[in-house]
Amino acid sequence: MSERPNAVTRRQLLASVGGVGAFGAIGGARTHALLTDTERFSMNPIGTGEIALTVDCDRCYRDGNAVGFSFAGIEPGDTGRTTIELDVETNPARLWMRTDCPPLTDPLGAVLEVDLWIDHDCDGDRDTNESLLFSGTLTDLRRELTRGLRLDTAPRDDSDGPCLPAGTPLCLGIGWRFPAENVEGLVGLSSELRFDFFAEQCRHVDEGDVTNPFASFGECPDLECSDCLRLGKADIDGDSVEPGDVFALETDDHVADDYTLEVLSVTNKGDGDSVCASVRLLRNGSEDRAPPMCSISVFGGGAEIDTAIDPPSTRTYGEICTPEITRGRHGRVSRPAISHVTVFVCPLDSLEQCVVCDADQGAVRRLTVEYVGEENREDGEVTITVTDRGGPDCGFLAEVTASPGTVFDVDASEAGKQRLCANTVFDIDDSDSNGSYELHTSCSEPLGPETEIHDETGNVVFRVVSGTTASGLELCAPEETNDN
Repeated sequence: MSERPNAVTRRQLLASVGGVGAFGAIGGARTHALLTDTERFSMNPIGTGEIALTVDCDRCYRDGNAVGFSFAGIEPGDTGRTTIELDVETNPARLWMRTDCPPLTDPLGAVLEVDLWIDHDCDGDRDTNESLLFSGTLTDLRRELTRGLRLDTAPRDDSDGPCLPAGTPLCLGIGWRFPAENVEGLVGLSSELRFDFFAEQCRHVDEGDVTNPFASFGECPDLECSDCLRLGKADIDGDSVEPGDVFALETDDHVADDYTLEVLSVTNKGDGDSVCASVRLLRNGSEDRAPPMCSISVFGGGAEIDTAIDPPSTRTYGEICTPEITRGRHGRVSRPAISHVTVFVCPLDSLEQCVVCDADQGAVRRLTVEYVGEENREDGEVTITVTDRGGPDCGFLAEVTASPGTVFDVDASEAGKQRLCANTVFDIDDSDSNGSYELHTSCSEPLGPETEIHDETGNVVFRVVSGTTASGLELCAPEETNDN
């Protein structure tokens, strides 16, 4: 686990204090805290008590509302442990956490073994009496906990019931192991793990009325391979190959990138001929943005065998082999040396990890918006004030000086929130027209790239360029545009 340049040391990560009804939850007044800044904010907008959540972690980094750990520069057989200490410093609180979705292809995350547990004594070691929350691969952890997990209800030494007492730390233990076997080609790759936290004070909300603040977050998308397309053929020079050998793919002229196959492991016959191999696909020398392979054909001795790669991946699951051929009158069965390999891949747009803004996602964190301009205004700078409304935590988001063509961000995290409220309003100062334009941002209507906001005569004033959900996933362009 490595430390990023902007990593922070222990006792530096503090939470801000928010108001009522965070994430649109129901069931009474909810004073809550989100991890959003490196300073403590203390406020009490509703007169029900305040709450401050301190997050203390070693070799972690802050990324927006998230605390993260980077796995880079590790070798097969390496292990490590760390802790995240959570401390409610004011009033007893309920506490949730969630992970973000992994990339659609993450070779290191798919094999890195991770344990997550409640570490009662905060020593980084898992004792027999400490509650195991998860055990599996890093990828599975990120997918499984994306919709949140409540922490204060886990068995603890200090309490028999829910709610974390003020001043009593709760520690999460994280242990990881890089397997020593069957990990060819993974050295040099990286992955990461990020957590969002949410704290809600216990008084004023009955336990029976409690709702998970992350419950509306969408499930992680699966890789959808809409087609299995021929990418190219790699000729294998010589009858014997070794791990680390790289072979160029002959692709069609319209393919602009350079694609290669790197050998990860081989099986040789007694005469030294290579008959089986595991490989990975590289795009411009990197596996990170290579399209996942859906099928691979191995040719040798005049015969060919196709192997499906399911689910699609940038590397084969184990070794692929030439077909067995029966030769001679005694029916001797053997495999010929590999002559060439043909690779089939999912379309590159399969890697565009975007989601439709609908009820399953239910939350937008950030929008990038272009100010197109008003029909009755001469080109020039205007001041745009952006607010949201439709809930108790809504209000000011940004103030932007813009001229036609200016692109700017509207980001809920800048206001200490995980999501935009149901409606986002753009007010143009000193406008000769109405000057106020509203966009539905609750995903109840189509929203995404190319969504437009019009004036009363139908002229485009604002256009959405891109956006992300509260889960951090990119918004897909809606099938139908929204005339706001």
